[in-house]
Amino acid sequence: EYFKITDLSLRPTSIAKPHPPIYLGGASDPAQILAAEQADIYFINGQPIEDVRQVIKQVLSRPRSLPQPVR
Repeated sequence: EYFKITDLSLRPTSIAKPHPPIYLGGASDPAQILAAEQADIYFINGQPIEDVRQVIKQVLSRPRSLPQPVR
């Protein structure tokens, strides 16, 4: 059901360091929690500006596991 790969390297390596940016979107609480914890960039779909402000406030108020803020 699961597998493990060892001694693997990808060539060419990514030019984004330390990794490509992680983009995440979604309006659900689980999506906002995951974005706040681990995403580099959070997408918000087309909503009225007051709703967008509220979503941004909610995401930024959640705990974050990375040192840089979510964008």
